[in-house]
Amino acid sequence: MEALFEQKRQQSKLTIDQIFTHPFETLNSFGNARFQETLRHQFNDDAFRDAFLNYLIHLCKDTVDDDQRLVRFLAVGRIKGLTLWITVGNAPYNIFTDTATLDNIFSNPLNTVNY
Repeated sequence: MEALFEQKRQQSKLTIDQIFTHPFETLNSFGNARFQETLRHQFNDDAFRDAFLNYLIHLCKDTVDDDQRLVRFLAVGRIKGLTLWITVGNAPYNIFTDTATLDNIFSNPLNTVNY
């Protein structure tokens, strides 16, 4: 799965920085329309979602700078927390349609009271 995600990321010309600064908008840019349909269908599957998060962890491990690696690992935690909040906690957001709002929550987690 990680190889597939990486292939789609490269085909989409998405940078690793984009993934860790705007993860939900970036997720919406992965691959072509057919792959997007697959993502939307499979993202509620725990194993699929975990495979995607493991892919992000793999990207973190490949980061050369130690400080940046820590920042990216913490970002994976926030991404996982938000996806769990939506899928398990029944938050009123959709990972694929509320990308700007979710990226804002991701970037400013202490301001989530307003959501």
